[in-house]
Amino acid sequence: MSSEPRKQQIIHLFDGVATAGKLGKHSPYYYRHLHALVESLVPAPGRTLELGSGTGDLLAGLNAPERVGIDISPATVAAAKQRHPELDLRVGDAETVEMEGGFDNVLMVNLVGLLDDVYATLSRTHRLLNPDGRLLIAYYNHLW
Repeated sequence: MSSEPRKQQIIHLFDGVATAGKLGKHSPYYYRHLHALVESLVPAPGRTLELGSGTGDLLAGLNAPERVGIDISPATVAAAKQRHPELDLRVGDAETVEMEGGFDNVLMVNLVGLLDDVYATLSRTHRLLNPDGRLLIAYYNHLW
C-alpha cells in the first residue's frame, strides 16, 4: 500500500502551519527543555543533519561547523530559510533521503510518529552517519 496520500496530508498540514505564520509558536516550555537536552547530547564540533528540521530553530541552536536540515514541507523550509539563512535547509523526505553521508550527528526530533517505515528510515539514516557517529531520536508523549 502506498503511503503517498498520508505524506500529502502531512505536507499539506505543515505547509498550512507555515503559511499561517504559526511555526514555533506553541509549547515554549517543551522546546526550551528539548533544546537543552539536544545540546547536552550532541558533541560539538561535528557535521550535523536534522531530519524533519521544521523551523530550523533546533539546528540553529547547535554549535556545529556544518548544519543541514531536511523537511518534507516546502513552505516550512521556505520559512525556516528566512529565519536561519546560515543553515543548509532542503526539501526532502526523511524516509527516502539520498545524500552524501559522513555526518557526526543525525537528529530525528518529533519525527518518528510521522514515518511510515521506521526500520527502513533508521537503516537509511545509519548509512548517513560516520562509523562513530551519533543518532539522536526524541519524540513527545501525548500524555504529558
